[in-house]
Amino acid sequence: GPFKTLGMPGMTMTFPLATPVLMKGLKTGDKVRIAVSQTDDGLRVERLERSGSQP
Repeated sequence: GPFKTLGMPGMTMTFPLATPVLMKGLKTGDKVRIAVSQTDDGLRVERLERSGSQP
């Protein structure tokens, strides 16, 4: 979905994680909510959690 606060439409992109432990318990296809921070190198994922119902 879109990053409304950043004025970006929905798209597929990759972002580095602040720490690999953020992926613990997640699998391909999970719907997630994220929080990002702006760094000198671009956006970095600081928080990653499942959202909505999961199969």
